[in-house]
Amino acid sequence: MAGLTVSEKRAVSVLAFLMFRMRRNQSAERYYRALARLCEPGSREYRQAKAGLAAVAIDEGRAGEARELLREAEGAGPLSSRDAALILMRAQALWLQNRPEESAAALAEYRLFRGTQRQE
Repeated sequence: MAGLTVSEKRAVSVLAFLMFRMRRNQSAERYYRALARLCEPGSREYRQAKAGLAAVAIDEGRAGEARELLREAEGAGPLSSRDAALILMRAQALWLQNRPEESAAALAEYRLFRGTQRQE
């Protein structure tokens, strides 16, 4: 599987996302892990695979694991506005860990990043 094209990697990513949406987390996790192994660290596909794994971990209440996966995803190069969901997921993971102040700070960072910061 080492020689997948960008289109094939995208297809695996879509399949993993569909598994996640159908609540087939074990299958989604397997596809996302395979995709992360096949992608160059720092690439968009690698970041998406790590984010997908983090989404599965959040869905299953594994907040600590989700935060580690999000650190890997966020560390895969500069974030663009397309990556704002990573910050929102970090807020979710912090909330699951009963860290409401840090979760609120991450949510404020998400709003600022998206340009939707409320005027006070």
